[in-house]
Amino acid sequence: MHGAKTIHRLISVQWGTTALVPFVILAHSNFRGASAGWVHASLTPGDELYAWTVNRLALWLLLFLAGVLCILRARRTDPHGDRCVEFARSRVGSVCLVALVPTLLLLLAIFEPSSVALVCMLLQVLLLAAWGFSRTGATMRRAVGRGLLIAGSLAALFALGELALRLPPIEAAIGGSLEARGRQWNRTDMRAVTASNTLGLRSPHIGTDKPGNALRILALGDSFTAGDWLDRTTETWPHVTESVLVARGHQVQCVNAGRGGTTTEDEAKFLRDVGWGLQPDVVVLQFTLNDTGFGTAGSPPLVPILGDGLRRKSSLYSFLEDRWQALLASRTPGSGLADWYRDDHPGWRATAAAIDDIVQQARRRSIPLVALIYPWLAGPLAPGRYAHQEVHDKIRHAFARHGVPVLDVLPALAARHPEGRHFWVRPFDAHPNAEAHRIAGEALAEFLLRERVLESRRSRRRTRPDRGRRASLGPDAVRGPRDSVRAAPWSGRPPQSNRTTGTTPACTVPSGSLRLCRL
Repeated sequence: MHGAKTIHRLISVQWGTTALVPFVILAHSNFRGASAGWVHASLTPGDELYAWTVNRLALWLLLFLAGVLCILRARRTDPHGDRCVEFARSRVGSVCLVALVPTLLLLLAIFEPSSVALVCMLLQVLLLAAWGFSRTGATMRRAVGRGLLIAGSLAALFALGELALRLPPIEAAIGGSLEARGRQWNRTDMRAVTASNTLGLRSPHIGTDKPGNALRILALGDSFTAGDWLDRTTETWPHVTESVLVARGHQVQCVNAGRGGTTTEDEAKFLRDVGWGLQPDVVVLQFTLNDTGFGTAGSPPLVPILGDGLRRKSSLYSFLEDRWQALLASRTPGSGLADWYRDDHPGWRATAAAIDDIVQQARRRSIPLVALIYPWLAGPLAPGRYAHQEVHDKIRHAFARHGVPVLDVLPALAARHPEGRHFWVRPFDAHPNAEAHRIAGEALAEFLLRERVLESRRSRRRTRPDRGRRASLGPDAVRGPRDSVRAAPWSGRPPQSNRTTGTTPACTVPSGSLRLCRL
């Protein structure tokens, strides 16, 4: 009897410890992320981070209660712990014990810690259920043995599918650019370029003098502008635009001010605090469909408990989830992302206010503003099949009502390939590859020439006296030759009243670092 109590107590303590560790991991990772500077969502009802945290904690509570019920059931059906002792001494129990450590290491290599903790809780709940609901030790061994057989078979099939999808012919058949998809990011290029300027941007022009006759284009955007996972900075669309314009005989510098994870609110603040100090002649604002808030919008993932770890490391899971997202998008066109663009959605209201802010900043300085819209690459791009055309129309209207010219990259990409996955930088990452950047950069260069943006800006510069003063940097103001003469507005439409934006997240690039720039 004393041994039976010891067994039950040990298992109860072990279950409590197993449940406590995931709770600490979940609380630490989610609540710490909410206060990190690069996370724009707060733990308030209605935002994505709040829902993610609540769902995971609810799953943890459900697994914890299930484990407690299984232990209480085992106390009644196996009061002496005979089935547990018999199972531990069996071959199946030995296999479980031996496979515990390598399985845990494999899970840690694939998933994030919070996902691993929940998966471990789920596996232990299954073992406790087998102990509490089995009639004899033999039935418990058979139940666990069948579970191991099923899990091993699924793991083998998954491994074979993973190897098959990594073969170049099959990888090419499912879509994607073999030139850039399978390579690792060359961080040497990224670090060398960002270290060459005082702002830490992926642009070779920051920290050098602006040529007197050159027009400087400031490219604002997120990771789609910075070129995440591109091997070379010359592959990003701002550099492609510059190369095309220079080849056409224009003296142009295109400053890449893209920063991963930013929203339109962040770009408005960066432009106000830092961007005008770079003395741009044209501002290009790149817009991605998830710029209304941080994170990935869209349909629910294939297996929500797994997070992003498996999607980032597995070609098979990425392929299955892509087909799952395409299926949901075909059944409910425009789902997921469309919710972010409702008139009453706080993310869209803040984004629209940030667009108004950027427009008014440019209008006060008589600087031309151009908007560039990138499509959502998860799914088909062909006309009639693209699921987010209404979102594009709404974004275009938000700029067009200010008279801002808008370039939508969707037609150019769809003309090259009808599937968005073709332009993924890696099999499991929907950031645009070098081909997509090249198409966007060439399309923007042609757009700027067609709209005569450079010619109009150059003609205005000739009419302004140059007093030789350097720009003094400060928030929301650049005092220099541009402000000495009031020029005619670059848009014929009257300025729109700016709506209240509320508090804007702090800019991750300190404006004080600009004092080292030679402008």
